[in-house]
Amino acid sequence: MVFPNPVSEMVSLKFVPLENQGDLVLRIFDETGRIMAEEDFSFSEADHYTLNVSGLKPGIYRIVINTTAGKPAARATFV
Repeated sequence: MVFPNPVSEMVSLKFVPLENQGDLVLRIFDETGRIMAEEDFSFSEADHYTLNVSGLKPGIYRIVINTTAGKPAARATFV
């Protein structure tokens, strides 16, 4: 779950139980598919994560979370 949406400065991610718990890689892509941000983090049950996106221009962005081995774990979109 991504909130608030639309976002102004900070976007919060609330995780439902993921099959791929542990070390993950979060990437934010713009509408053209360019990586705008990338962060490594560790997931634990009922965890949440907050990102500062104030440096991004207005638009539609896609969050893709993968394991460190590259296996897809979650996706979300925010404005």
